[in-house]
Amino acid sequence: MNKSISLSVISIIVLILASFSVLALEGSDVTRTLSADIVLNGEFVDVTLEVSILNGENSYTIDEYIPFGWTLMDSGGATIVASNVLRWTVSENASDPTYTYIIKAPGTEKTYTFSGLYKFGNETTPSVTKGDTSVYVNVLETAPVDFDVAYLIKDQNSKDPAIINAIGDMGLTIGYVDDSEIPTTDFSKYRLVFVPDERFDSYIDNIPVNHVKTLIMNTYYLDEWNWVSDGGLSKLGSTNILRAGVVDSSIKITEDIPLTFDVYTTANDGGLTLQLAYLSKSKKATGVNIVVSTEYSSYEAVVAKTEVGALLKNGEVANSRQVFFGAIYPEFWTADSEKLFQNSIFWLISGEDRDADGFFTDEDCNDNNAEINPDAHEIPYDGVDNSCSGFDLADVDGDGYCKAGYLIQNKGLQCALEAIISH
Repeated sequence: MNKSISLSVISIIVLILASFSVLALEGSDVTRTLSADIVLNGEFVDVTLEVSILNGENSYTIDEYIPFGWTLMDSGGATIVASNVLRWTVSENASDPTYTYIIKAPGTEKTYTFSGLYKFGNETTPSVTKGDTSVYVNVLETAPVDFDVAYLIKDQNSKDPAIINAIGDMGLTIGYVDDSEIPTTDFSKYRLVFVPDERFDSYIDNIPVNHVKTLIMNTYYLDEWNWVSDGGLSKLGSTNILRAGVVDSSIKITEDIPLTFDVYTTANDGGLTLQLAYLSKSKKATGVNIVVSTEYSSYEAVVAKTEVGALLKNGEVANSRQVFFGAIYPEFWTADSEKLFQNSIFWLISGEDRDADGFFTDEDCNDNNAEINPDAHEIPYDGVDNSCSGFDLADVDGDGYCKAGYLIQNKGLQCALEAIISH
């Protein structure tokens, strides 16, 4: 009887010790939750990272890899260390926070894979983020928008017939957004936003410049939008008809535009001198590229653009394509100026297709090579991301390790178990 009791006690002790051993093996971790597993192109997805600290670590680093083609709308407080990499770093007094970043689905229909790595304390080998990993994007033939263009207006009288006709001739629809409606408008329901040369002082912080595709024909807020430093926008007038010159002839914006052209049909109207607005090269952000300049200097940007990831003033990064258009008197545009305006709209909506493979900038990860696009076959171990998945296929059997001897390009995406997060 005593022997039986002793064995039972020993068994209980063994079970308790085993339980403590299991608990000891449990470590701090990071878990990803996606707000949806199937979305339409253009819809937003919230990605939440939940940090769980179990062993009292005081620091951690989290790297999150966003699939190619998705547009970052809100970084959730992360540092953007590459076009598709977000990083959260806590060096002391670590707690159990939750981070949420927001992204917009691309226009290519397929399953997109999310990946991430984390390290706690003095760990040398990172772990793979747990939880949800994939979202399927279902592409509608017609984008899920209310109207193609959100035209911001001060009142019904501020609608410009020349702008309306130029957009309408492209077969695009216009939704008018009164300035009082700007704070409550969901601009993701439009393909682009048009900001005319009006004052929107009370709502400037609600206009989503740098975050959604925007055509800026506004001369009042370029410094607040971090395109230029103070005094970086000027205006030019003349007793002669103003002319402009193409600086970058390689892009869609300047397609079929003469190298030099008349901007307006006249120099003045009833005593009003028609002016061109331009950005000074010395005061513009480095990520703002000159497309068309004044006739006097190729350093004076009459038309300028930014791409996704462009560096703006005060450390801001552009999350979408933007165009500044300085021909601010549409009523007097020449045919070339109207064409330039329409080309700018097309570029904002579609981007470029430099290699003529049928995929434009938003979808094509290498628009200079027709053999690389989202429909291409991924060739393992060739060092090339053929299918725009974000990486070359280097782990064919999916065991987390690359082929022996393979020169790893992105450990976090190609071979997660071999990755090392660098601080």
